[in-house]
Amino acid sequence: MSTAERAYRQLFEQSLVGVSTTRVSDGKILLCNEALAKMFGYESAAEFMAHTARDLWWDPADRDRMLAALREDSVLRNYEAHMRTKDGKPLWLLCNISLTEDETGAAVLQNFTVDVSARKSLEQQLWQAQKLDALGSLAGGVAHDFNNLLTAIIGYADILQDDLGPGSRHAEDIAEIIKASDRATALTRQLLAFSRRQPFEPRPLQLDERVTDMEKMLRRLLGPPVRLVTATDANLSPVLADPSQIEQIVLNLAVNSRDAMPEGGTVTIETRNVRMDEPYAHGASAVPPGSYVMLAVSDTGTGMSAETLARLFEPFFTTKEKGKGTGLGLSTVYGIVKQSQGHLIVYSELGVGTTFKCYLPISEVRPRVSRPMQAPVEVRGTETILLVEDEEPIRLLAVTALERLGYKILAASDGVAAMALATEHPGPIHLLLSDGVLSGVRVPELLRRIVAQRPETKILLMSGYSQEAVFQNDIVAPDTAFLPKPFTVRQLTERVREVLDSQ
Repeated sequence: MSTAERAYRQLFEQSLVGVSTTRVSDGKILLCNEALAKMFGYESAAEFMAHTARDLWWDPADRDRMLAALREDSVLRNYEAHMRTKDGKPLWLLCNISLTEDETGAAVLQNFTVDVSARKSLEQQLWQAQKLDALGSLAGGVAHDFNNLLTAIIGYADILQDDLGPGSRHAEDIAEIIKASDRATALTRQLLAFSRRQPFEPRPLQLDERVTDMEKMLRRLLGPPVRLVTATDANLSPVLADPSQIEQIVLNLAVNSRDAMPEGGTVTIETRNVRMDEPYAHGASAVPPGSYVMLAVSDTGTGMSAETLARLFEPFFTTKEKGKGTGLGLSTVYGIVKQSQGHLIVYSELGVGTTFKCYLPISEVRPRVSRPMQAPVEVRGTETILLVEDEEPIRLLAVTALERLGYKILAASDGVAAMALATEHPGPIHLLLSDGVLSGVRVPELLRRIVAQRPETKILLMSGYSQEAVFQNDIVAPDTAFLPKPFTVRQLTERVREVLDSQ
């Protein structure tokens, strides 16, 4: 062997880059180095060469497409190939491939390869996060508009119910309208949770205590065929989260597990302290280093395919039969976990089961002392209220509801009209009742002008978005009174009276 041949052989065997020669006709691997074999999870080049190239592709049709591209142009640079390892896991390779002939004239492929699976995983995580954020923005916008419509529907149904009384032949019809509106309100809350715009009232809490409190209800919900097992750390750390939202997570995941076990099985709910010293990634999800409390819900159900896992948290995506689910349960869980600054990991295998793991950061915040309940307020009044609402049905509803109780209403459809009314009105304006998002003069600017012009005027903002989303601008004081949409007439009138009577 010549010096040049020995140098090439040494380079071939010691290279970190995978190198191979394969025959085009049957895919036989004629030559490969140890680096390529180890990329695929094989112990040696000899073990790896016992397979044909077609067996190594994730989709064998991808090899045909690669060969077609090579016949057009005999060289492919930076070509991404989706392959599979020895144990069946996906493997992404970046290749430089040349189509040539060997000494017998047979077509062969000369391939130089690097493993880019880690980079591909990060790309998929980023793509999934961007897609879910875009869907979240869409869901939040839809929920906001829908909340405006629901406010009008619920409000006018309340007025009709009060006017007609329980003896009316339409009383049951109106009650059904209100029930349907309540169900629609629950759906918009789930959409807002996915978009992270749901009203959010976090406080320090113990996850194991929440699970224990729900255990009796969960057993009834899961039914006799399903066995419920709970496990927790002896000294679980507190987390900062909204208690009702934590209950929503547990309920949605438990229902999902129950539906995945039509013949029965076991649901395990686990809470424990977890310390991540290194970033942890699984599929398209990742958990950065830190201290967490993990809430895990596992089942022994049917499991999920890779295609289902890829779309799992999209709103309205469901694998259930028509009428058996809205497709909002898991998107709600995703939104709540993200709003709580947490992370979500899913493990699933067809025929084995599924585990959802929610990682919520440990909290050092001490619980706040709750304020005593206030006595019921008197809803009637004679004060002047400047009402600013760009949705006409809600504006008309608020005018009708408040004027019936004796208030004087100055109604405006936007900030410009509101400022004109405030400037022209000769008497006092006791309350500014405004939507939290307006066209024209924006809410922070409207509040600034009103406070400067009429410092005695009290402020009540209302919105289909959460208080957190509306108050993100520093000009809106964090203690500004707030009324979430949709609201009933009673909720509107009581909140107005409460703000007017506040010091």
